[in-house]
Amino acid sequence: MHRNSASLARSIGCIQASYITMQCLSTSFFVQAYQRFGIDKMTISLIVMLCNATGIIFQPVWGHFVDRSNHPRETVLACCGFSVVCYFVLMYSRGTVWLITLMAMLFYATFHCMMTLIDSWVAKLIRGGLEVNYGQTRSIGCVVYAVVAVAFGALVTRFGQLIAPYCFGLVFIILCSALVRVPNPKDDSRETSKVSIREMIGYLMGNKAYLIVVSALFLSTFTSFTLSTFFSVHVFELGGNELIVGIGTFFMAISEFPFMFLFTTISKRLKWSSMTALVVAMIFYSAHAFLLGSVRQIGQVIAVSVLHGLSYGIYQPAKVMFVVENVESRYIATAQMLMNALGQSLPAVLASPVSGAISTVTSTGAMLRMIAAFSLVGAIVIVVGRRLLRDINIKHVHKQDVPR
Repeated sequence: MHRNSASLARSIGCIQASYITMQCLSTSFFVQAYQRFGIDKMTISLIVMLCNATGIIFQPVWGHFVDRSNHPRETVLACCGFSVVCYFVLMYSRGTVWLITLMAMLFYATFHCMMTLIDSWVAKLIRGGLEVNYGQTRSIGCVVYAVVAVAFGALVTRFGQLIAPYCFGLVFIILCSALVRVPNPKDDSRETSKVSIREMIGYLMGNKAYLIVVSALFLSTFTSFTLSTFFSVHVFELGGNELIVGIGTFFMAISEFPFMFLFTTISKRLKWSSMTALVVAMIFYSAHAFLLGSVRQIGQVIAVSVLHGLSYGIYQPAKVMFVVENVESRYIATAQMLMNALGQSLPAVLASPVSGAISTVTSTGAMLRMIAAFSLVGAIVIVVGRRLLRDINIKHVHKQDVPR
């Protein structure tokens, strides 16, 4: 790799690691914070639903804005800075439910949308000729997240939740220092000025592979989102605390590293396309949810958590590379943000009340076993969809070959 490209790749890795650390210090622990405020599980599910509904609206907005303005760096900086203020207000709300809900929604409208925007930023740079291995730069965040999860879990157990926004603000300063070292994508005014909402929607609706993957992600997110949201609830029901949640999160994050770091190598060796990799990841999401819902001891929870590496560790780089390979450069930010909105945030909105109601009526474990089926169905959608696309393409080629 060229020396300048290597330096830029390290800066990208620092951005990803800083953002993921901020995510660990915030949204990953929001559910525990709600519980400590005395909010019941059904209300927590409704708050999470509203937050994700806000994300559905703002993700395509930010994506289209960046495709038109070509300023992802400034957008990430402004949104993450605003989220620091929201976090402080949320944590000092003294348990006022309406204020907590408002601040959480604003947080999801700004900060929570930015990881996908960062991914689209990197995707545009790759399409522009930058030699960056996304899996390797992104894997740096896995290790950082793992360490921070354990340390933060211990700190919260010892000092309480109010230290969270201060830690969050500190890491934001580190994020800023990395953001200034990564350029915006090359500005082609002829391309960006032509990006209209109607044209963008028409292009994406005509991209059959894109529609198949979004549909599969929609189903799979019922499983993956419920896993992340109710992991801590399940641990608490089994007698654990924030420290145990932190240890479990550590093992999940550290298990991502080898699969994410070696994603390109594994894909080339096994001749996986990005869609094949998504199928594999979804199958392991299903296995993770079913096994987690079946265990009855804290030690078993920790052991099962390593399956996260075989799901998210493959899923994340595969999702980004799918967009790089299958979407035109000028639509990448919108495509990635819309994919996240429809394929992740929308099903999360639907999954929150459903999983919350099921866990209230039965138990968190039983709910996890039921919800595991959705990811498996998502994998089937991709397999069947690819076969149908292949058959359509073959028929189209044969039709063109028929002499007139």
